Amino acid sequence: MFPNDTRILIVDDMNMMRTFIKSQLRQLGFTNFSEAADGAKALKIIEDNSMSPAKSIQLIFADWDMPVMSGIELLANLKKNIIFKHIPF
Repeated sequence: MFPNDTRILIVDDMNMMRTFIKSQLRQLGFTNFSEAADGAKALKIIEDNSMSPAKSIQLIFADWDMPVMSGIELLANLKKNIIFKHIPF
């Protein structure tokens, strides 16, 4: 469904979980990751990379319960934006 070079953003406030998710995705052949410790940092990464088609985020794995901005709040922000609402979450 997704090619191995899909640009994936992993969002979790626990570094150990981000590492675990990356490890599992690597076993499936994925290699292109960005990370964020909360939804606000994730939103900045998504916005900053959106101007470059070669860097734009294509898939997001996010924890729901995080400080600053939860995964649910991140999802709501993305779905309100015509540029980002298509990103699988």
